[in-house]
Amino acid sequence: MALEGSILAFINYKQAAQFGHVAWGFRLDEHSYYFGSTDHLWKHDWWNLAAWWRYMDVPPHGDIDYWAASGSKEDMFKMMRSGPHIRYHAYKEICLDESSPSAAINVAEELKAGGWNLAKHNCVHQAFLVFSNYSKTHCIPSPFADPLNMIPKTWFARIDSSVQSL
Repeated sequence: MALEGSILAFINYKQAAQFGHVAWGFRLDEHSYYFGSTDHLWKHDWWNLAAWWRYMDVPPHGDIDYWAASGSKEDMFKMMRSGPHIRYHAYKEICLDESSPSAAINVAEELKAGGWNLAKHNCVHQAFLVFSNYSKTHCIPSPFADPLNMIPKTWFARIDSSVQSL
């Protein structure tokens, strides 16, 4: 029998030149969650054009500021609010009738060495992959179906759930 679950999409509205940045979380069991992100932080002078070009496409095994943790729902909210990574402003939660936490953990761990690409493998794509492996019935908008869904703020707005402040 499948485990009932929930997925949580987190947003920082100001990151990435105001386009936003998303993180992911999901329920493991009755009392614990797994959560994280590839924060892909900008670490250069703003006028460094060569750095901007390299920033848009990080090859596999490159530094994408991956992090993940597990803990209670309150632990997750506390870390998302305060760091030591990007601080997130809000989240949306979707409860599901079935879930596969182990499949989602495997995909989340693969993100660590998976690189980052603005158009093909950004934070939205990565969250979508985690959620798609967590549950086949997640109803999260696909960034592969609509190019506007690659924009974190747009994708987050299109998730059919109410916004909750952190």
